[in-house]
Amino acid sequence: MKDIVKKELNKLNPLGVCNVNDKFLIYSTNIQQSPNIVIEIAKKRAIAFSAAGVKVKSPDLDQYDVCGEHPQSQMFICDTKKDLIVGGYRYSYNSIIPPQHSPMGKSFNFTEEFTSQNWIQLGRSFISREYQNSRYGIPSLMNGLGCLFANAKNPEGFFGKVTIPYAYEQNGATHFVASFCKHHWQNGFYLGQIKEEYAREVSPFGEFSMSHVDLKGDHKEFIERLKKEYQMPGLPILKIYDSLADGFKSIHYLGAFVHEDFGGATEIGMAIHRNNISSKAKKAHIEPYL
Repeated sequence: MKDIVKKELNKLNPLGVCNVNDKFLIYSTNIQQSPNIVIEIAKKRAIAFSAAGVKVKSPDLDQYDVCGEHPQSQMFICDTKKDLIVGGYRYSYNSIIPPQHSPMGKSFNFTEEFTSQNWIQLGRSFISREYQNSRYGIPSLMNGLGCLFANAKNPEGFFGKVTIPYAYEQNGATHFVASFCKHHWQNGFYLGQIKEEYAREVSPFGEFSMSHVDLKGDHKEFIERLKKEYQMPGLPILKIYDSLADGFKSIHYLGAFVHEDFGGATEIGMAIHRNNISSKAKKAHIEPYL
């Protein structure tokens, strides 16, 4: 870690300690507080995205990282033993940045009910290359999400986007992923949905492929199909949300669209209401930070 980054890090107070590894500390900052940390995060995001098949410029910075009176915040995990950033999430609270002025506001219309509640918007996430095969990578990010939930004022739940890298498109897997989620997740249109001009058509699941009509809709089955029929790995972000939610079917579906500014990747809007967070996830990732 560069000295200029460490200098900024030393000025921050940790939000908490990861219970999966007590050498991992959870932090939150933004471009105004810690410009060099945000740039370092953006460089690591770009490397992680590129490895996953999403082509972005490095550093991966956009207006929601650097501009506006209230730029989104960066939650990140720091390995204090190795002086490395493990991974992180860009995020904001509805109570601070209204969802229509957030990254999802460009492509989604939100209901009055949704905008009046304090949801936690989850933006671009990553696990640094050094930790992508580590048993601590995903669990530490989940600790970070739990910490954000515990620090929010009356949080209603999480919402954000699931990115399907373009490599899945090339293998024909993108439509399967989007169709699977549309069919098996709950209808979340009472919260919001894709603006018509951005929506990607997702065929009804039964019409998509008769070979999939017997699917039960759980995450394990989803991963098996991806590997067997499309030779594609599972999406880590969906593993996180499956572990956070009380079952894959309790996630809400808000629609799919092609994000031209993000390497042409297809993205799926999703939400997990606080009532649908599993008791296991609450105990492991939220209660330690209350």
